[in-house]
Amino acid sequence: MRSYTSRNQTQVKKIDKVSHINILKKYNLKIIEKNFMPKEEFISIMEKYNVFIAPRKKEGIGISIVEAISRGIYIVGYNDSTMNEYILNDKIGFIFDEETKDKIDLDNVIKNYDFRNENAKVNHNKWQEDKKKIIPLLEKDTPKVKRIQFFLLFLLDDIKFFLKKLFKFNFNY
Repeated sequence: MRSYTSRNQTQVKKIDKVSHINILKKYNLKIIEKNFMPKEEFISIMEKYNVFIAPRKKEGIGISIVEAISRGIYIVGYNDSTMNEYILNDKIGFIFDEETKDKIDLDNVIKNYDFRNENAKVNHNKWQEDKKKIIPLLEKDTPKVKRIQFFLLFLLDDIKFFLKKLFKFNFNY
């Protein structure tokens, strides 16, 4: 049995294995239950589909999402940092959270493939230009700053962490 939790998180609908398989077939979904896979295998699988569902609520850089975007694939992701930075409009993807009542408009998936490809090219070219400005900054020697303020700041943070753990107290920042 698979569990699906409703929006208000109070009801849980259980469906049997047959129903689960029927849902997967009806919507041509494939669940890949691997933690990691080689890049070639990942790309090979991704290229067979036209929608990528981001597997986590939070991402760092979101390399898998960037790979999908670079191929013009429609992205579905949770409304949090990284996903909501990449998914700028409904032509690129769909972002959702617990309050979302909208559904994915299939016209956006089907009719905007060329837009997504062009968007990927434009952003890739922009990154290439920005990279030319960023790399020299990273190569520059920077003097080390030795200031007592930094030491005190980190010491204060360490003390707050220690007190939080000791007294199970949460400071509101």
